[in-house]
Amino acid sequence: MLDAESGRDSITDVGISDGVIQSLETDIDPNNADDVIDASGKWVIPGMIDTHVHVEFQRKPNAESSETGHTYGLGLQMLASAGATTVIDLGGSMETLRMAIEARGSGINVGGLGYLKPGETVPEGRINYAQIEKVVNTAMDAGSIGVKLWGGYYPFTPEETSNFIRAANEMTAYVAFHLGTTETGFSPGRSSRDSFLARC
Repeated sequence: MLDAESGRDSITDVGISDGVIQSLETDIDPNNADDVIDASGKWVIPGMIDTHVHVEFQRKPNAESSETGHTYGLGLQMLASAGATTVIDLGGSMETLRMAIEARGSGINVGGLGYLKPGETVPEGRINYAQIEKVVNTAMDAGSIGVKLWGGYYPFTPEETSNFIRAANEMTAYVAFHLGTTETGFSPGRSSRDSFLARC
């Protein structure tokens, strides 16, 4: 068991009853259990949280939606099968995300970000702070937990980019930023260590 708060790092038995962890002990008597799963040599985790997925774009041949080529909800099924319990979709609209959940269910916790694309979710041309606030509000009203700046594809000016981040921050909204502005652009040639804005 790894527990950063207590500093515990040990191989541990896990006792579960009614879907809830009841005990964490070095040696639980297997005779007291209805079922025993031998997970020796494996990690037991409560579920993966994936903060960057693109479920709207999951497709397969002979898709059920002939107009778009999408099989709505397929990406959510794939994530659940991989062990994800919570995901944040960074690629599409809340409407499409809802359609995916309605089509196949989800079985996992799902959040989404409103994508910022000029001419579609953002007015064309240069935009002021009041317009930016309205765009972020619209995304939040649609059910998003924040916004996604697609700087590498649909860049804004550095000032607009900063204002989107500021507006989202003032609304306590999540922000994801695919690097790039109208001044910097983004290309594989700029992905060297020296061009990173921040490093972990």
